[in-house]
Amino acid sequence: MPRPGPRRPIVTVRVDQEDLTEVDRLATAEGVGRSEMVRRLLVEAMAARRA
Repeated sequence: MPRPGPRRPIVTVRVDQEDLTEVDRLATAEGVGRSEMVRRLLVEAMAARRA
């Protein structure tokens, strides 16, 4: 079921299979989908760059 509210713009990210497997592992551990895990990782990466 899609989340409520306006649709987010589509962004495509290409990663190798090893990294995608790790994203999926993290997503499963946190109980979220792949897209949400990618969003969370991107937010973390951006925050780290600002620090």
